[in-house]
Amino acid sequence: MQELRHSPPEIWFRPHCLVELTNRQITRTVRLGMRDAEHVRGYAPKERARVRCRTEDGEDLYTCWVRIQRVAVTSMSEVRVADLRGSPKFEDDPDALQQVLARYYDRCIVPDDVVTIVEFTYEEDMRMPHRTLVDCIDAGILRIARQPYGQPQVVSGTAQDALRAMSTAGGTVPLIAHEYPAYTPLLWNAAYRGFGLPYVSVMVTGDPARIPEVLDAFRNDPWYLGGGAGVGFKQAVLSHLDTVDPLAAAMGAVNVIRRTLSGALEGYNTDGEGFAVSLEQALRVTGRSIRGATVVVLGAGGAGDAIAFALAARGAQLRICNRTVVRAEELARRITSFVRGTHPEYDDAAVIAASETALHELVADADAVVNTTSKGNGEMIAYSALGPVTLPPSPTGIAENHAYALQVLARCRPNTVIADIVLAHEETIMLQQARTLGLPVLDGIPMVVEQAIDAFRIVHERFVRARGVARPQIAEYMWIAARSHMIPAT
Repeated sequence: MQELRHSPPEIWFRPHCLVELTNRQITRTVRLGMRDAEHVRGYAPKERARVRCRTEDGEDLYTCWVRIQRVAVTSMSEVRVADLRGSPKFEDDPDALQQVLARYYDRCIVPDDVVTIVEFTYEEDMRMPHRTLVDCIDAGILRIARQPYGQPQVVSGTAQDALRAMSTAGGTVPLIAHEYPAYTPLLWNAAYRGFGLPYVSVMVTGDPARIPEVLDAFRNDPWYLGGGAGVGFKQAVLSHLDTVDPLAAAMGAVNVIRRTLSGALEGYNTDGEGFAVSLEQALRVTGRSIRGATVVVLGAGGAGDAIAFALAARGAQLRICNRTVVRAEELARRITSFVRGTHPEYDDAAVIAASETALHELVADADAVVNTTSKGNGEMIAYSALGPVTLPPSPTGIAENHAYALQVLARCRPNTVIADIVLAHEETIMLQQARTLGLPVLDGIPMVVEQAIDAFRIVHERFVRARGVARPQIAEYMWIAARSHMIPAT
């Protein structure tokens, strides 16, 4: 006789998770074995479950009700850092998770072991479903951004009044986690005007933790045609989309979302190729190419992943530097595995992971150095990405950072391209210092434009095909707009 599943199911946590649970910081957990709805003690999406934080003696320290959002069965070897967002501290990278599971289950955990990733939402945090983009804005889940260039002017009245004043036919909505001077609305709205399309691009800010609600609203809202997943959302949206392009899945990040006529949401990534095109142009000035070039990439997450994948696919030798070396190593493994799918001869030595402290040595033979981290922006705007950062900012910390960064730049060859994808109102400190030393620099605008061209072609594929629109036509409209808002060199 088949054993019945317990209803409702329970998710147990150890006492060290108590603070994170009470602060609603834990939204995912990994369990050893097959724990989906078909198995005893399994979990099913949309099912109610009780969370319990218990001592070894069985005493409840904390309990609450949650709603299961997603259940994914996989092997330990396939677990990625992006799969562990929202997991308890010390379980948020694959290596640490493997050690924790070994202690919990008192046995060695091997790569072939089956594990189940369970994602949930606290019932106290759940809201009534928001059916449209307007509902999300009216409820305060999303806000129309103020800083992006080319952002449509917000009229007074409700969110519905504002969006209808912008366009009654529909629009694209890029998502970002915080305000910054983004170029996306400027570029897309220039293309809409150039092609005579009745659409609008309007950027919004929101909390990535609310992404399930936001994407459900996008599925239900025919006004939403697609858009972008920007800062804070590139990895957060990945597991909540209906389909994801294989390249974006391998990268672990999405920057383009397309809504189909049936309401399904598809994810793609054009960030990496956008940067690769712009770097190829910068290297060509001195007769070089990405193929065979040595590129140091600072950062192993979001846009950094996409850039590293694209450069590797074009034949670059990569040196990936990250504050957390394990993330750089994990990215290096994913890149090697993916590229070998089409190039079996790909060498392990083509992608090397290292700590940020190794920058002095790595830049010496680099053809390009690219910053993909958030250093040089927000509260770190006074710092260079090439030096250590101490927060809160202080005159001493900033001076030490600048001195260290100059030492790193001094070790570069005269033709090393120094690139920074951070977008700000002025050139970043990293680029300012490189320019004073006579090194060629590349800011984030060319990448933004090139990736936007390909993103436009994906979201508006039916229009592009019906009208026979070529890539250079889109590029012309977007580059004219971008040049009107170039970051000034300082």
